[in-house]
Amino acid sequence: MNRKHFILFTFGLLLFAAIPLKALFPNSNSINLEKREAKKKPSFHRIDETLSLHHKIKEYTKEYEQYYNDNYVLKNRFIELYNSLKLLTKVSPLEKKVIIGQDEWLFLGNEHSNIVNETLGFSPLSQEELSAIRTSVLKKKAFCDSLGIPFFITLAPDKHSIYSEYFPLKKVNVSRLEQVDELLKQTDVNYINILDTLRTEKDRLPLYYKNDSHWNYNGAWLAYTKIFKKIQQACPTIHYLTQEDINIKAEPFTVLDLSNMISLNVCEYIDIYYPKILPEVNTIEDEAHPEFINLVRYHAKSSNFNGKIVLYGDSFTKNLYLWISASVGETFFCQGVGGIYFDKEQIIQEKPDAVLYEIVEREIENLK
Repeated sequence: MNRKHFILFTFGLLLFAAIPLKALFPNSNSINLEKREAKKKPSFHRIDETLSLHHKIKEYTKEYEQYYNDNYVLKNRFIELYNSLKLLTKVSPLEKKVIIGQDEWLFLGNEHSNIVNETLGFSPLSQEELSAIRTSVLKKKAFCDSLGIPFFITLAPDKHSIYSEYFPLKKVNVSRLEQVDELLKQTDVNYINILDTLRTEKDRLPLYYKNDSHWNYNGAWLAYTKIFKKIQQACPTIHYLTQEDINIKAEPFTVLDLSNMISLNVCEYIDIYYPKILPEVNTIEDEAHPEFINLVRYHAKSSNFNGKIVLYGDSFTKNLYLWISASVGETFFCQGVGGIYFDKEQIIQEKPDAVLYEIVEREIENLK
């Protein structure tokens, strides 16, 4: 290649690199892998008129640079390639958010409630904290007892506590979950232990997603069955579904929180459990609550069964909700983010046959 051709080639390459995505592909529906809205093309005439010409040019240049960076044709591909290379080398591109374990299992990192330290026993609960948790749980039970309503509590384990063999770090002490598990076993509370069940069954079938922080349908079904067998013993009006009441269908699943956090497009084929008879479900978002972010209330009715239940929990209870609402005459569920909601006025008003309180391991300090 002679000097003239080299100069033309270089100029053409630079010109191509300078063209943003929208100019090359005006109909492109690209996905923003950084999970935010891409900047729109700025207009010089819309810059603040009170600025001097020098500052208007400076502001326009800054906005155009942001627009170019967000709409560069290869940007998403570079991000995806970078994350894929990190996965191949067993290094998470966002280690505080996501940790890559053995056999490419993904786990939440310490950015989420200091989950790693808490699971591995680096930051156990103090005796004062355990005492506060005990007092708080017993107060909830006493309130429900005063109304003649059985109160049940369960703890949803994080994936770290079930599939520790895939996690790259080893435990040094008991976890917070194991501390509270032992604490609740020593009270007269209707405590439903899921931890031991999942640890026993994990070699028989997969119970959590490899690329998500939650239990899959297998794990959720085991938890649902264990919980509602215990509830039915105290509340005969509460029915629970069996394998005969559901259809199981293998389907691809792509809404995986951990892989999405590091912008990896992956798919897991899983067995999805559908109730043969679906309930009527209504959703009401309550965004005005001062303590809970995006508190969501669900209400469902099933004409095939009797009984009423009130649920307080998080996303792990949400994975059980369809089965619960399909097996009880009326179900009220409050899903809290940033803590577990407990509404005494609702319990007094609805007079349910049972109250179920669930909290995931990484939020266990919110039991206080």
